[in-house]
Amino acid sequence: IAGAGRFIAVSNFIRDRLLEQGYPDSKIVVHRNGIDLNFFSPDRSVNRSSRIVFVGRFVEKKGVNVLVEAAVELKKAGVDFELVLIGDGPLRKAMEVACNRAELNALFTGFLTVDEVRSWLARAAVVAVPSMTAADGDSEGLPTILLEAQAMETPVVATHHSGIPEGVVSGKTAELVSPGDHRALAESLQSFLTSPEKVESFGLAGRHFMSENFELRNQVRGLEKIYSQLIVAHASRGVALVD
Repeated sequence: IAGAGRFIAVSNFIRDRLLEQGYPDSKIVVHRNGIDLNFFSPDRSVNRSSRIVFVGRFVEKKGVNVLVEAAVELKKAGVDFELVLIGDGPLRKAMEVACNRAELNALFTGFLTVDEVRSWLARAAVVAVPSMTAADGDSEGLPTILLEAQAMETPVVATHHSGIPEGVVSGKTAELVSPGDHRALAESLQSFLTSPEKVESFGLAGRHFMSENFELRNQVRGLEKIYSQLIVAHASRGVALVD
C-alpha cells in the first residue's frame, strides 16, 4: 500500500471495500472496465430462443446453484426453456446431477472461447448473473459478462450484489433480485422468456448504456490519463517509475 501510487477499483463497491481495509482514499480511483462494442455487436438477423445463458466459474459466489433452483421452479410452472451453463469449476458435477434429477433441458458446455460465448449471447433471451457472497466472504467486483451481455443487446437478470447495480440500469437494461432468492430469480427470468418485446426493449437500452459508459476506447483513454497523471506527479518529485 505504501509503495503504490494508485489503486484502481472497477466499482464504487470495491472502492468502499478497499477503504474498509485501510487503503488511503487519496490513492484510490474508480475506473470501470471497457467493452469492445465492435466485437460484442449483435447480429439482429439471428433469432433469439427461449434460452437462459450463464457464464462463469462453478463456484459459490457465482450463484449457479441458485440458478438451477430457479430453473426447477420454471419447469414446475410449465415454462419452456433451455438452460445453457458455460464454464467449469468445483460445483459443476453437483449441478449436472441436480439438472439430471430435475429433468431440466440443460447444456453444460465447459469453458468456451470468447467467440463461442458471443455466439451464445446472441441467441439468448436472457443472461443470468445470480452472484452472491460466499460463506468465506468471497464476492464479485463487477462481472464482465454483465457488460458483454448488454453490449450484445441481451437483457440480464442479476442480483443486488457488489458492483452489479453500478453496471446496469435496473428496470431498463436488467432486472435485479435479492441474492439467493431463487423464486424471485425464476420470476424475473420468466418475464423475459415469455415476452420477446421485453427482450428487445431491455436489449436496446443495454446496448445504449454500454456505449455511453463502458465503450472500450473511452475507458482506455481514461486509464491512460490516470497513468499520465501519476507519471507527472512522480516526475515532479524526481522519482522514476521505469528503470
